[in-house]
Amino acid sequence: MRRRTMRKLAAVAGAGVFVAGVVLSACLAVQHAREEAREVLNSLTADVIHRSVSTQAQVDQIVNAQRSAGLAPCSPDHLALMQRLLLESSYLQGLAYIQGTQLLCSTVPVPTGGIDLGAPDHVTVRSGRRWTHLTLPAIPDTTFVVNEHEGYAAIIVPSLALDVGAGQTDIAITHFRNSDASIVRTRGEFKPAWLAQYHQQPTSFFDDGMLVFIQPSTDNDSSVVAAMLEGRVAQLVFANLPGYLLAGGVIGLILGQGLYIGVRQRLSFKSQLLRALKHRECFLLYQPVMNLRTGECVGAERGLMVPDKAKQVLVSIRAKGFKVAIDDFGTGNSSLSYLSTYDLDYLKIDKAFVDEISSDRASSPLLFHIIEIARSLGLKMIAEGVEHEHQRNVLRDAGVQMAQGWYFGKPMPIGDLRAFIYRCKEQAREASKVIP
Repeated sequence: MRRRTMRKLAAVAGAGVFVAGVVLSACLAVQHAREEAREVLNSLTADVIHRSVSTQAQVDQIVNAQRSAGLAPCSPDHLALMQRLLLESSYLQGLAYIQGTQLLCSTVPVPTGGIDLGAPDHVTVRSGRRWTHLTLPAIPDTTFVVNEHEGYAAIIVPSLALDVGAGQTDIAITHFRNSDASIVRTRGEFKPAWLAQYHQQPTSFFDDGMLVFIQPSTDNDSSVVAAMLEGRVAQLVFANLPGYLLAGGVIGLILGQGLYIGVRQRLSFKSQLLRALKHRECFLLYQPVMNLRTGECVGAERGLMVPDKAKQVLVSIRAKGFKVAIDDFGTGNSSLSYLSTYDLDYLKIDKAFVDEISSDRASSPLLFHIIEIARSLGLKMIAEGVEHEHQRNVLRDAGVQMAQGWYFGKPMPIGDLRAFIYRCKEQAREASKVIP
């Protein structure tokens, strides 16, 4: 019953390992999908930062080129230089010259006399002045950003820097300044509360159904935040899930089956026997063999299995001085053929014949025939299963030299056998003193 229960527990444990493998694979699929989503947002923010930095670098380069040319502002040569420089740039949509707040000339057509831009939205030492929501009469449906330094200005379409992740309409991107959290450009949803978790280090978190990733620019002057709808993350999870479930199921099946087999093996008789031997849980019991004449213990019962393979072992044992007996003679696996096959010292009379002993010789003819066979072959005899004094007396009178059985002692550990032998010697010594 216990082994059946343990097998059931092994099956349950194996199934548990399989389920755990599947659940773990699902968790890994979710984690991998989130990492993949963060990598997408990281790539987008890095692209926006690269475009922003490159745009500012082109602005600085073009401003320096105009200043070093030494041309009169808005002269034909200056306008031609602006056209040539604009063709060489990749992030600028126009160049202009501004005096005060008046845009005097530009590569983009402007009215005669220029345009009054009004007060700038931002002024910094590094980048100069910035107008962030400028509309030009020649292109009324487009909003521009104008960056100006020492009068020389670049006209930029703000959406160009955010033109990343084509087709990914479920991702919002915002570029803001670190100094005052003012927005430089934006596409999609942006929550100022997100910045409470940002400390100008790459940061990602979930908020209200969106995965948010914020990354600072290389100059740490501004940062870019990209936010992905959690539904997009779920799509990535489902895309990764089949592969992870397959791998997890296979690994779980292998581990579960291995656990089941391992437990089954530990419950097998062989494993239990080996463990018992390792922990010294197996030990021998010895049943005393008694000399029927003297009452001394002359040995204990060392049994052999597989008789066909025992001959060479018996030869080796007898060569070392041990005595060999044929056990249970006349019954079981014992037969007359053993008498001629093996070199023996003793013949053990099976208990079945000893049990037939009664008050007369005729009640157990086979017993006495066995005794005659042993005597004719020169074998000493050991009677098994002696339980009564009468049986002992009959066997002793018939010439049987030794006997064993509960009349003398039950099977016992080696320590008890040692004490038993000592007591028998003492009893024999005392008995010899009173015999005349």
